[in-house]
Amino acid sequence: TIEVGELTPTTARLIHTPDANTVGYYTLIYTRERYEEMLNTARTDPSIAEIYPNPEDYVVYFLRWEGWRWFEREDNIWQELTPGTEYMAVGAPFNVNGFEQGAGRLATASFTARRPAVGTSTGRNTARRKRAALHAWRAARQRSERRPGRVT
Repeated sequence: TIEVGELTPTTARLIHTPDANTVGYYTLIYTRERYEEMLNTARTDPSIAEIYPNPEDYVVYFLRWEGWRWFEREDNIWQELTPGTEYMAVGAPFNVNGFEQGAGRLATASFTARRPAVGTSTGRNTARRKRAALHAWRAARQRSERRPGRVT
């Protein structure tokens, strides 16, 4: 199973728990758009549909080459997500017969990386705001230095 835990604008906690028959499994996250694109390709391309009649098996094929391989329960924080983007966490188990003959069904969990709350900022905006505040402070200081009668 895949559980989605704490979500922030740029991270998600994912907990993958294999069942008793699982020796290992592959995991990864795709954007919902990429996931649906893979399923659609498997449905509409005759040469792929012939090899992978179940479109999810086509996703499993990619997962074997692109995913992370684990052998026990994993509790990970996935980083560098895009705020407001919908994702699909995927996992494919295998048993003692290996991935070719012993692959299980694809497990999925959808989630959306949270949008930043109003009034908060991501790292990119923080630097911009600091520069703007410094610029405003310098401008105010220069104005005050130009005033006649200023005592220092």
